[in-house]
Amino acid sequence: MFIKRLKSNKKGFTLVELLIVVAILGILAAIGIVSFGGFLGSAKEKATQANHKNIVNFMSAKITQCSLDGTIKLVNATGVSVDFDCSGTAAAMRNAFVANFIGSGFKNPYDPAADVVSTGNDCGTVLGKTDMYADGETIVINTLYKAGESCLNANITKE
Repeated sequence: MFIKRLKSNKKGFTLVELLIVVAILGILAAIGIVSFGGFLGSAKEKATQANHKNIVNFMSAKITQCSLDGTIKLVNATGVSVDFDCSGTAAAMRNAFVANFIGSGFKNPYDPAADVVSTGNDCGTVLGKTDMYADGETIVINTLYKAGESCLNANITKE
């Protein structure tokens, strides 16, 4: 009688049931890892596009402020607040903006250790990087946001 009671109170999972659950979890994990990689790449592209847009909007606003006030507040490459005299050249203004973005902590979404912005005259080959150069009184802004794609481009004219 005691033996019958032990057999009737049998609880738990069989080895086959446990193996099936482990196999299903393995398949779900494999699918999730592949999907996550795609989401990560897309997020980096969107972050780079947002950086480009923020850089262009900030520079446009500050250049407009320059035409009104003659000076603007920026930060240097170490993050210290400085007054910038707007009477200089577009190249000097570009240099001040590059230092401002570095000092403000802008990061390259693809590689946080790489430069996010520099004084270059082309789109470059570093993903997530914005290059700026002065062409007369115009500052040209190019950002490489995705491999194999053309750069995002904007032109801002110093007034």
